[in-house]
Amino acid sequence: MKARAWGRRVQRGVVAVELALLLPIALLLLPYLLFYGRVFWHYTAAQKIAHDTARYLSSVPVIEMKTSARATHAVAVAQAMAQAALAELRPGTGAFSPAVGISCSPLCSGAFVPATVRVEVDIIIYDDVFGGITSGIIGVDGLPLSAVVTMPYVGN
Repeated sequence: MKARAWGRRVQRGVVAVELALLLPIALLLLPYLLFYGRVFWHYTAAQKIAHDTARYLSSVPVIEMKTSARATHAVAVAQAMAQAALAELRPGTGAFSPAVGISCSPLCSGAFVPATVRVEVDIIIYDDVFGGITSGIIGVDGLPLSAVVTMPYVGN
């Protein structure tokens, strides 16, 4: 009976020792996990913005895409829609502002009806909280992300 009581006393501090050894490692990994979770969230949001913009532009009526002024207006509306959605998405306090590129094949305006619509959203994620994670990645102070969506034009 004495052997059991002695064995319990030896085991009492093991959890505290394991916590003391593993807690610093967990705290070192936590900023990276939080940052890359934020990166995946921003990429998903940028992909949705690109998809919604491409879906809008691919469903513009054919009569508007054949008229140069109306097609230019439809592209401007799509651009404004994407910029408004990007304004809510704050990738950090860096100098780079998110960019939206819209292109059509063959053209977005004029006498041609496009076969496809392509929207590209470019953002750079900055680490505002911990600072050092994104410094110096690929020669840019931040992590560049690009979401590209290509859709066929519905009017064809």
